Amino acid sequence: ANTAFGLTTGTSVEVGVKNSLFGERLDLTVAGYRIEQDNIITRDPRDFNISIQGGRRSSVGVEIAAAAA
Repeated sequence: ANTAFGLTTGTSVEVGVKNSLFGERLDLTVAGYRIEQDNIITRDPRDFNISIQGGRRSSVGVEIAAAAA
């Protein structure tokens, strides 16, 4: 019954940097996240007889910001 769904598993890493520095009088942002997802077929919360794409997705990350004038 679940052959219509593709099981999605994966891990991704996202990293970002943003800056302005002294011309704009310093703005900094640094970010890093790790995102995981797996087994995303789950039951429909409105009808437990139906399977839908769902499952677990989680992320852990850090974001640092600074500003000055």
